[in-house]
Amino acid sequence: MPVKQKTKRSKLPTAALPSGSKAQRMVDRLRQQYALGRDAVEAQKNGTSTEEFGAVHNYSGHMMRKMKAFARHYSLEELDALCDGLRPNGLPLHWGYIPVLLAVEGKHGKADREELQRLAIVEGWTVPKLRREVRKRFSVDGHGRNPQFSGSATDEFNTLIEGLEFIERRCRRLLDSGTLKRNKAIQTKCGRLWRALVAVRKKAG
Repeated sequence: MPVKQKTKRSKLPTAALPSGSKAQRMVDRLRQQYALGRDAVEAQKNGTSTEEFGAVHNYSGHMMRKMKAFARHYSLEELDALCDGLRPNGLPLHWGYIPVLLAVEGKHGKADREELQRLAIVEGWTVPKLRREVRKRFSVDGHGRNPQFSGSATDEFNTLIEGLEFIERRCRRLLDSGTLKRNKAIQTKCGRLWRALVAVRKKAG
């Protein structure tokens, strides 16, 4: 079901960010990733592969491809709007949101990406919450139908790997948090799952 566009959108909350603050560091990081993506696009025109460029900057080819997509799909004005918008907690969206928003644009268009980005900022959605909203708004009914792929095989495979990486990171953070110390059985299962995810991702390249 397509995202309904509102005729009047609420203004995104913005504020001058104190130098050195967490919010400013997050914005600086996002701008650096955008700039790297643009540089990678230009480098490829001169014969440098994405993997080669990424290796120089200590990034995997997979991560560099996502940065390149970020740079291609966001104009400088759209980047400014992304960095200026502050969630209720006073922080901007971080990199974790970007692949989700780019996937929305790739399959449903820029207007839907912009609307979900706006809602993520205004409502203070986490990345998992954004993913749930995307599934709720765009997925098939979820009762066993075959998934519909609108992108290329490479794009769909990269999306699959991103999903694995997301679960892997969540699993690792859960293990590191100490939350599972009182539940040894779940701690063991979580550790086993994390190791399996790492192995699968490595095999996938």
